[in-house]
Amino acid sequence: MNYINDKNYFCIDGHVHSSPSRAKRTIDGARENGLDAIILTDFSRFDTFDALKENKTKEGNIVLPDDYERKILSPNLLVINADDSKKKLYVGKGEEIRTVKGDVLAWFIDYLVDKGKALTTTIDDIYEQEGIVGYPHLYARFFNGGGEKEFLRNLYLFDIDNP
Repeated sequence: MNYINDKNYFCIDGHVHSSPSRAKRTIDGARENGLDAIILTDFSRFDTFDALKENKTKEGNIVLPDDYERKILSPNLLVINADDSKKKLYVGKGEEIRTVKGDVLAWFIDYLVDKGKALTTTIDDIYEQEGIVGYPHLYARFFNGGGEKEFLRNLYLFDIDNP
């Protein structure tokens, strides 16, 4: 946990793009910047999360050295800790999905969601997997506004610092 004015808080970046070859750098950077958790949200792929979970890429390359302890908490959540630190980093499985009205984040889903669908259909597909829906790029022009009813329907999270 992190602390501000003696109050603890959990610091998370729920919109992280990476690749299996950059996974260690992503983990180290998140830890160095004081994050408690990240959600890997690449477009149409889970390969970075899967590589961390198995500690090897599809090509068989090791992702993290032996001194990085990995524990699988669920099919969609890992915790990683290097032996030289007691600071844990939680890593969640997610996806960023392009809809006809912009991008949507899906956290803790089991399978990829089809891109290019209506916003409400994509949201339904995420909820069908008991995932969490989020909206990145809220203020970007390409988001097209989404419409208040569609946009605010069951809103759980949104990204305000990522234009």
